[in-house]
Amino acid sequence: MDTSKLYYFLLLLSTVLWIFPSIRQYKTHFFFFFLLLAISDPIILITGGLFRLSISSFIYPLSSALMVISLLDIATLRKNKLGLVLYLLVIVYIGFLTSEENVRRYVVVLNYFIIIFIILKDFIVAFVNDKKINLFLLMLIFYLFTSLLKMFNLIIGFTDAIAFFYITTFFQILFGFFFSIFREDNPKVVIQF
Repeated sequence: MDTSKLYYFLLLLSTVLWIFPSIRQYKTHFFFFFLLLAISDPIILITGGLFRLSISSFIYPLSSALMVISLLDIATLRKNKLGLVLYLLVIVYIGFLTSEENVRRYVVVLNYFIIIFIILKDFIVAFVNDKKINLFLLMLIFYLFTSLLKMFNLIIGFTDAIAFFYITTFFQILFGFFFSIFREDNPKVVIQF
């Protein structure tokens, strides 16, 4: 299989596979987060393939911002309505009106750092208060780091882009399988001390 076919195969496999975690996480705290992960790539592939529109520069900043919001609890959302509206307006502004692609990528990186911080906080609170290590949260943090590494490679190009895409996409496919099987509330992913 030549490299272009392998690239498209991995891209398609990853896109299809990430639909299953959103189904598996239905009615959990992470459902909307995984749903946003599941629909972002298909929207970009469909609009790019069928309509020849390139909206990835807008979709990724917006979906990453919505992923941040999806992880917040209802009380936080109610208390910070104005801040959230302003946050989304800034993201929409950057997505539509900024012609600099790296600025959009920095927004995605910033949002992913916020997501990691939120999940890491939950992980630490569960460890300190309940003496639990939640492997689901740990795997989610590792997944997010692979996404961050992909984005950093796009921004600064620290390694061969195609080879790095293959490696990170392979690991993200493994993460997708994990999230398709396990939920955060599954006792098998919790180590109690």
